[in-house]
Amino acid sequence: MRAIATRDTAIEKRLASLLTGQGLAFRVQDASLPGRPDFVVDEYCCVIFTHGCFWHHHHCYLFKVPATRTEFWLEKIGKNVERDRRDISRLQELGWRVLIVWECALTWAREADG
Repeated sequence: MRAIATRDTAIEKRLASLLTGQGLAFRVQDASLPGRPDFVVDEYCCVIFTHGCFWHHHHCYLFKVPATRTEFWLEKIGKNVERDRRDISRLQELGWRVLIVWECALTWAREADG
């Protein structure tokens, strides 16, 4: 699974473009914060995660449990979801606003742009 990109993914690039277009200053992949948020907008005390619908179990059309090794994948994805909950809770305790942007939302926005 190391072949799966963890930074500069298509959805991160899309969101970075949208944030820049709005004139927002941001930092990326801040390892000093719980969960290493994809984007940190200090001006609004806001962190943003871009979540792939499969890896973070979004209840949308992009999430499908693989037909093979189903148990393995459900356990793996379940651990991801639990880690996300912990990280979000810790960030909120530190006073950060947390925003999750789902892959399907950016896919839909890209398709709507033409």
